[in-house]
Amino acid sequence: MALLISSVDLYCHLLRGDQVTFDKSIIHLLNLLVNRFPCVRKITATKLYETLLTLTDISPSLANHQDDIDDILAIPSDSQRH
Repeated sequence: MALLISSVDLYCHLLRGDQVTFDKSIIHLLNLLVNRFPCVRKITATKLYETLLTLTDISPSLANHQDDIDDILAIPSDSQRH
């Protein structure tokens, strides 16, 4: 399980790469979001959220999708209110 959690950090870091690296990394992260271990899902969700918060300012690959990113980042805020 430690290897899975370590891979989350790696894939989140690789999101800062070019478009091909971003695409491959996000696929791996999405697969980890449906992992059978709840702690892996929770850690992946948290780290992916934190990474998306910082990436929106520095990643040219996300520049064209700012509206989509804003919608995604609003979901946890909305769910905490209910």
